[in-house]
Order: sequence, then C-alpha cells, then structure tokens
Amino acid sequence: MVKVMIVDDSAVARSTLREVFAGSEDIQVIGSAPDPLIAFPIMYEGWPDVIVSDIEMPRMDGIRFIRRIMTERPTPVIALTSTNDLGVHVATEAIKEGVFSLFPKPPVDVSNFIRGHVDKLVSMVRAAHAAQAKNLFSREAFKLPAKSLIGGERAMGTQEKVVAIGISNGGIQALQYLLSSLPEDSNGIVIAHHLPSEFMRKLSHQLNKASRLQVKIAEDGDVVEPGQVFLAPGGKQCCVNMVDGRYQIALLEARSKNDYCPSIDMLFNSLAQNAGKNAIGILMTGFGADGAVGLKALADSGAETIAQDEASSVVFGMPREAIKLGAAKHVVSLYDLPEHIYQYCH
Repeated sequence: MVKVMIVDDSAVARSTLREVFAGSEDIQVIGSAPDPLIAFPIMYEGWPDVIVSDIEMPRMDGIRFIRRIMTERPTPVIALTSTNDLGVHVATEAIKEGVFSLFPKPPVDVSNFIRGHVDKLVSMVRAAHAAQAKNLFSREAFKLPAKSLIGGERAMGTQEKVVAIGISNGGIQALQYLLSSLPEDSNGIVIAHHLPSEFMRKLSHQLNKASRLQVKIAEDGDVVEPGQVFLAPGGKQCCVNMVDGRYQIALLEARSKNDYCPSIDMLFNSLAQNAGKNAIGILMTGFGADGAVGLKALADSGAETIAQDEASSVVFGMPREAIKLGAAKHVVSLYDLPEHIYQYCH
C-alpha cells in the first residue's frame, strides 16, 4: 500500500486528488493539508511514502517545503505547478531541490483536469514509491562529474555515429550529470524524455547552461551533428532518419492519446532502421517498459546498447525490462556512462 500525503491550498484540488486516489486499491491517502505548516504535524504522526504537493502556497512555499523534507526525511515529492512563466520557473527550482516529478496544473477547471489525467497521476505515485531513495536525493553527486571527459581531444569531424537516450522518472538530474560530463565534440544526441511538454523548454535551457553541448528542443528537419543535443518535444513522436548521408529528425503526430509521446521505442526503432551499428542506444531510469523493445531492435541491428544499472537508477523499471529482453549489451552505472559513450563514439 502506498501512503500519500496531499498538500495544496486549493480545497477543490485536495478533494479531487483524494477522490481519484481512492479509486486505486494500492494507494491510501493518509492526510491532506492546505499548507506545509499544517502538513508537517500530520506527517509526523505517520510519515507518507509519497507527497503530492502544490508549489505556490501561502506561509511556506513549495520550494522551502521540499528543501525541508529532503533535509529531515527524504521522500519522493510530486510537484503540482502552474504552466505560466512563474510556475515553470518555480518548477525548475523544485527540480534543483530534488523533486521527483512534475504535474502541470491549469489556473482554471482544476478538478476536471485532474480527473482527466487519473492514470498519469496514479502512475506517477507508483513510480515515486518504487524510487531508489538513495539515488533520488544525492544532489551533491550531480554537481561535479565523477569522471569528466571535458577537454578531451577532438577525434572526429563528421557525424558517423549517433546517440539515442530514453529516460523518464528521476531523469532530470541524471541527464544534467551525464551531459555536463561530456566534451563539446561529443557525437550528436537525441533524447526522448517522459516529461510534461509544459516544462520541456525550461529543461532544455537548464541543461544547456550546465553543459558544453548545445541543447535544444528538436524541430522537424533538424540535422543531428556533433556537439548538439536534441530533446524530443512533448506531444510529438520523434524519429531519426538518414537523409543525404546525414541524420535528420522527423517529428510525427501521436497515433493515440494513450501512446507515450515522445515514445522511446519509436525513437530507438527509427535508429535501428537508419543507423544500425552506427547507433548507441541508452535506456535510463524510468517507470514502465517503454524503450525495452526498441533497445532490442537496436541490439539486433548491430548497435551498441546500454541499460543503466539498478544501483544508480532512481527507478529501475525501464532498464530492468530491457535487461529481461536481452536488449542491453552492457549494464552501466550512471557515473560510468560518459566514458562509455565517449569511448564507443571515438
């Protein structure tokens, strides 16, 4: 049973969240509060497994709330945040403090929005409960790369090989660590991340500042070249094709609202067809099984394939499924991934 605490200054939001979680037999709401100062005494009576909290609240804002939680008793927090400029900025700060996941909350009609995204919220809670807490909260580990390759000699002038990364829950800090560890001449990278589209652009800016690589949201027709990182936009499927001897991004509409969008499987499958042995596919931390079948297709095409190991994964779901399928030729720690990528591509 997953014990959940709800903290939100909106009575409507608290009531609706209670209602939607009550429909899941494995989730129990142990309490709710309009702000953190009321929440803490309730939590001290019986600490929750997962906290679902608004970010913009009176008396104590969500950032200070998360910071105190991570100091006193690290616990996965799913942050509810508005999608306006302020909300996105605050969400970025929440990421830095170790928030597990972000859920966009509109300024109006919150109740119907939450009811329309029950499956997503429930999946987030289950993923948060499955998280490896020892990895989720080790923020110091992400400040300086353990094995930085920055400053390595340039070994190639053309994009012969391409890197594809699939990642989900717990992936923001992991990506920041990985990309900040790679030198500016690294092969082009395309990333499919299960992150709400409202926060993708802010993430790209954050990763761009933390890395010597150029990080941007992928656009249809972009050419993948050394030194560049492309984040698949939310709400679109992202593929990589070979056009005139160059890797080119193609963005497609989702076939179904139930599809992962972007789909890691779709990204990997496109590279299996268009890059084969010149591709490296990496499946990192995340809940579920998206990417496992695609990684197997990459492996069968002759590509290098890697699954992040359990010890360094916040959530070992996606890598575990790939390993079960025999899709991963290597199982590698997050902290060894930069060197592995660099050595393979050079």
